[in-house]
Amino acid sequence: MVKRATQSASWDEGDEEILLEFLETSLPSAGDGVNFKQATWNAAAEHMIPFNTRGGVKTAKACKNKFSRLKELYFVVTALKEQSGFKWDEKKGADIKLESQSVWEAYIQAHPKASLFRSKGWRHLERMRPLMPTTAKGVNV
Repeated sequence: MVKRATQSASWDEGDEEILLEFLETSLPSAGDGVNFKQATWNAAAEHMIPFNTRGGVKTAKACKNKFSRLKELYFVVTALKEQSGFKWDEKKGADIKLESQSVWEAYIQAHPKASLFRSKGWRHLERMRPLMPTTAKGVNV
């Protein structure tokens, strides 16, 4: 079957891991703000070709969009980890038990994307950390 650019790219966690590994190697060209240039997204698309086993072609735009969604999830997970009232487990996520159910329900009302991590961790958390821009905090910044 010939893959067409009109088909949506299909990503699994393995594909995401391959993209993140590639972006890690491209960090020097991204600068302090971790802003990857179009040439990096073009190279990422080329890099993904051998791993494209289903769905549409992982184009430069598809790679950039996937990274944007992964960044959103990164912020969801880091906020959840910092939230009082929950523990974070790399495999079980927020690992909500009966005693924390009401706190969880209130939290996901305000943060609906966090519901993905009620009982499931996120394998990309540590891989994403160096791909995120650093933000300085403090009085003398």
